[in-house]
Amino acid sequence: MKKKLIISMFAMGVLMIPPAFGETVFVFNPEAKLTQLGKVITLLENTLKSQGIDAKVYVFATPDDFRASVSRFSPDVAIVASYYYTMMKPAYQWRVVLSGHH
Repeated sequence: MKKKLIISMFAMGVLMIPPAFGETVFVFNPEAKLTQLGKVITLLENTLKSQGIDAKVYVFATPDDFRASVSRFSPDVAIVASYYYTMMKPAYQWRVVLSGHH
């Protein structure tokens, strides 16, 4: 069984993903602009590749889409805002590896 992680910090979290956990990365960012999601995904995937992590990145702008996708696809890593982590901690029960505050 794969270990599930939740990272509650966006920018620094991407560089801290252990290679063994980097196959599927979900990012929940409610401030994401739909017109720029493709650019964000490409940038994150290229940044991870430069660190030796071959990952597929999915970015979600709504909590409903994020929750439904987490339930359905069970990502290896999730990057979320600390307020969202605090709110959803009982539901996900993932292990934090990097946190700005909570």
